[in-house]
Amino acid sequence: MSVPSPHNLSAMSNTTGIVGLTQVVNDQLMNGFFGLLTISTIFVICMIGFMAATAHAGKSFIASSWITFVLCLFLRILGLVNDLTMYGTLAVVVFSIAFVRTRD
Repeated sequence: MSVPSPHNLSAMSNTTGIVGLTQVVNDQLMNGFFGLLTISTIFVICMIGFMAATAHAGKSFIASSWITFVLCLFLRILGLVNDLTMYGTLAVVVFSIAFVRTRD
């Protein structure tokens, strides 16, 4: 079993703002999973919040998936998520709309 080498944190001191810091964290520390974990966390928080407010699972699913997709577009522009994640959130939006339309 090999001991993992420590991360090079000296590149973080060269960032000029929060965008640069999140890009360095995404690329160097989290191997591209920072944006995916951020999107997943936002989806869960939105889903729980909308379920508490509306008590309708379908509407909550549509609203939270739409908000997640819009935020995923911004994260894609910043380079924090890849294309597959962005298209995956779009597929979840389409699936949620189709699912609710067939149920109601």
